[in-house]
Amino acid sequence: MQSGAAAPERSRSRRSDLDHCIYDWEMGNPYSNAWVRLRQVREVMQYYLDLELGQYGLTLAQLDILQMLSVSAEPLSPGQISSYCFREPQSISELVTRMVNAGYLEKVRDPDNQRSVRVRLLPKGEALRMKAIGSGFCYGYQVLRSAFSEEEIEVFDRLLTRVRDTVADELGLFVQPLPSNLDARALARLR
Repeated sequence: MQSGAAAPERSRSRRSDLDHCIYDWEMGNPYSNAWVRLRQVREVMQYYLDLELGQYGLTLAQLDILQMLSVSAEPLSPGQISSYCFREPQSISELVTRMVNAGYLEKVRDPDNQRSVRVRLLPKGEALRMKAIGSGFCYGYQVLRSAFSEEEIEVFDRLLTRVRDTVADELGLFVQPLPSNLDARALARLR
């Protein structure tokens, strides 16, 4: 942990909700150990997010949709949302429909193609996003900031990027810059 940095308060308050522990597996080689650690980090962060976002009746996928729409300069198509959130189109379509029915989003006709729809964030959805954002993006920022110095996080980011790019390459996926219709500066302010 970064010297002098305290772990986020939220993690200590949620500790009592855990009814199980995480075992410190030692697999005999550093590659296997790192793989297990990556899986454990994903699982424990997912557990945390399920608890926190559940207070708002949200899933991480729904928060991702709210977030992408909040930083977009224009309404997005379901296909764009699917691509930006790295989710299957069918699951995004179902989530968008539920969120439209709940009054968080609105479907509007695409001005360039009246047969297509776009999705835009409504004030009720923005209010929910603002309440829940600390449970998702901000918490991840706090955890990383408490665990790493600036120099360490830069190295960690480069290493994670290398792993992501290796897997993406093996799957035939292309890693591209964020599309220009999304405000990268607004995303960066989420902390």
